[in-house]
Amino acid sequence: METEVSIIPLLIQSQDKFISLLKLSDKTPFSIFEVMKSAGIPGNLLLKHLVILADVGGETLQRINADFASLF
Repeated sequence: METEVSIIPLLIQSQDKFISLLKLSDKTPFSIFEVMKSAGIPGNLLLKHLVILADVGGETLQRINADFASLF
């Protein structure tokens, strides 16, 4: 049951694709979005990888959520 609910298996499965995304989008900060669209990676999956990379916990994410529209 936990495997069905957990995002961890999906993140592990898509980790190589995420790393490739980072490598391909090194020219400008916004090029990651162009590469993401062409690779067919959903925005929410990219965000989850970035949250883990930035080590942002759920509590911090809730604080960011209030200003989500202005930040993104």
